[in-house]
Amino acid sequence: MKTLSKTQKAELLEKAKKRYQAGTSHWFDQWEHVKEMRKMTTRGGQWDEGVKAKRTEEGKPCLEYDMVTQFVNRLVGDQQEQEAIMEVSAIEADQTRIQGAGSKDYTQAEVIQGVLKNIQDNSY
Repeated sequence: MKTLSKTQKAELLEKAKKRYQAGTSHWFDQWEHVKEMRKMTTRGGQWDEGVKAKRTEEGKPCLEYDMVTQFVNRLVGDQQEQEAIMEVSAIEADQTRIQGAGSKDYTQAEVIQGVLKNIQDNSY
């Protein structure tokens, strides 16, 4: 694996920061919209605070119909059931072969894949 100089590390860090800022600014409106929509799944979140206060003051009910939570729970449950799998693949054609136990040789990518699978299996 190639070692980076201090200048290369600084450039890489700056590039990562710019990409983070670009991604954050790009998705900001969507994240805010999702936060607003999540209010619809919480008790009392379907009414504007001003309207709710006025209706309460007038003795009128603030009825809510939860039509969203069942679908949110189904999607979240489906995602939780699916196992996340990481895959490692070689980026160079002539990968270094590593002698394994017995007569089989492994590429560096295969060894890293095995380590990740072991970590994943032991993490649940």
